[in-house]
Amino acid sequence: MTMEEFTTTVCDLGRWHLVAAVLLLPLLAALNSPLGGEASSDFPAYRMYQYDLYGKAYGCKQSRLNLEAAALSTTPGSSNYARRCLVYRALDLTVDHIKAILATTVGGLLVLLPPDWSVASAEAIAAFQQLESWALSEEFDLPVYFAAETPVLRGVHQSLVAGTAASEAPTAAQALVRSISAAGYQLVTATTDAANKPLPNAELTTLYGLLTADSGDSSDETPTVVIATHYDTAGMVPGWPAHGGPQSGTVAAFLETLRLLSLLYSQPATRPLYNVVFVLSAGGQYSYQGDKLFLEEQLDNSNIDNPLLSNVAVVVCLDGFGVETESDNRIRLHVSKPPRNGTDSERLVAAWGRNGLLVSKKINLADEVLSWQHERYSIKRLPALTLSGYAGPSRDPWARSLVPRTVDIGLLGDRTTRLVDSLGELLYSNTDVARVFQGQLSVCRDSLASWVDYLSGVPGNQALLGNPNQALPALLEAHMRQYLGASLSRVSVKPDRRDPDFMFYDAMTTKITAYGVKPAIFDLVVAMAAALYLGVLYLCVWKFDWLTSWAWSCSRTIKRIT
Repeated sequence: MTMEEFTTTVCDLGRWHLVAAVLLLPLLAALNSPLGGEASSDFPAYRMYQYDLYGKAYGCKQSRLNLEAAALSTTPGSSNYARRCLVYRALDLTVDHIKAILATTVGGLLVLLPPDWSVASAEAIAAFQQLESWALSEEFDLPVYFAAETPVLRGVHQSLVAGTAASEAPTAAQALVRSISAAGYQLVTATTDAANKPLPNAELTTLYGLLTADSGDSSDETPTVVIATHYDTAGMVPGWPAHGGPQSGTVAAFLETLRLLSLLYSQPATRPLYNVVFVLSAGGQYSYQGDKLFLEEQLDNSNIDNPLLSNVAVVVCLDGFGVETESDNRIRLHVSKPPRNGTDSERLVAAWGRNGLLVSKKINLADEVLSWQHERYSIKRLPALTLSGYAGPSRDPWARSLVPRTVDIGLLGDRTTRLVDSLGELLYSNTDVARVFQGQLSVCRDSLASWVDYLSGVPGNQALLGNPNQALPALLEAHMRQYLGASLSRVSVKPDRRDPDFMFYDAMTTKITAYGVKPAIFDLVVAMAAALYLGVLYLCVWKFDWLTSWAWSCSRTIKRIT
């Protein structure tokens, strides 16, 4: 090889090294990200609830997010979350920890919900529900979003954890190395509005209908039994797609009771001497606004010629009907005060016998948010009680939790059977009517299971159900009309424009885009490496003749030796 050929080879080798460096640096940076070769990744996100009730605001007031993502530090107070969106797994946080974080200038929160809650420990679920109970009564001046923990988001979270660990390394050298290799992300929501818009057209729709007694009319002298429940659910995430919750079993029991009693009332020979009014209300998780509207229409409206509630024997409210109680499976009969002897309420309590447990709790009139549905009727001096699987108020953590709770169809069927039997004893004034609800009049557990499956898979939060385009209220209305016919009515209310009792807000669901970015230290290192490379290249060009001569001499010497 001549000197000229050797020089040409050295130039070609340097040129290919330059091309390789230019191409490989961004490729290695992309492959180091959980997003792979993609510059960004989209995923659905669900904003934390926001509503106003009696002038008090609840939930998060912001929805726009355009912040750098950060992971939760293992040492509270050791990291700076200013203008950052904190990403954390739902089961890794406690109330005390989140309070410490919110005391800083954190810009937003993104909570990753586990894909399978069954693998979580009972202690972790209890801690998360404690966090839910606390958060449901608070107001947050920052955007809070929830998303399913997909493999991509899990990788993003792990990468952020690695970056957080880098900032907490024991030595500066280790922190520098870890910071260079860590990946960063910018989270941007599709929502562009600075403030969430109220939904003034959101409706609370309550459905009610009458099964007429043997007298053939609903006159003031005919006693009336009211059976009521609410079809909406509540929780931190209104738009979460699978949050029918325990209330799905209650609605299923309500509809099955309607079906069975309508069969009895369809035949004059089996029609009792009581009217029965079925009320399926909205806004149950918002101090029972739908029941309030129904009562105002029936009791406070002088334009109604024949009100349904003129002679109420007892109001039976249903709640948490398919939920297993902690100590036993007995239904709790919650009342505002113990029923008097000889009343229909006392007879209904006695009909449950050992299967029920009477719980008396006075109404706290100072609290505008009621604990139980029957309290809304008791305030109007109507004898009422709530049959519930919950030992405490309906704001029980399980009733409003994102943690799914399976409805026991066997238990739900047994309790529904006990319910219709007790109602039969009351309506017919006979303690031996169990044989009536057999055969075609027996509880259909397949029907219960179908309703539970359907209701558990659709969002039931009133913030979404208030949209006139939602299908669930219309579906329930069509189903109830099969048994109540022309007596089925609906009453709807929208927030008052001047002084609303309630108000919901938009932007419950959105799309978040995670853009892969590198920290500033990575850019600094790349710039230093490029400067060093260009400096060496400049020296090589400047001293090219000397370098080629030295390399040629070395190659000749090696050749002579070999």
